[in-house]
Amino acid sequence: MSAKTDKFKLEYTKLTDTEKSELIRFINEYQSANTFQKATLGETLSKSLGPTDSAKCGCCGK
Repeated sequence: MSAKTDKFKLEYTKLTDTEKSELIRFINEYQSANTFQKATLGETLSKSLGPTDSAKCGCCGK
């Protein structure tokens, strides 16, 4: 497994049962979506989260 996958698994163990259920619902929805729907889900998630630790804001560089 990659370091990215291992990091995800570690963070998953820190979630509450409710958060885990919410994440599983999202994963199932994503897996059953077509290509366009997956792109839309990914874009919506990116916009709501803003820059993550692996991405920098195009405006401020943070």
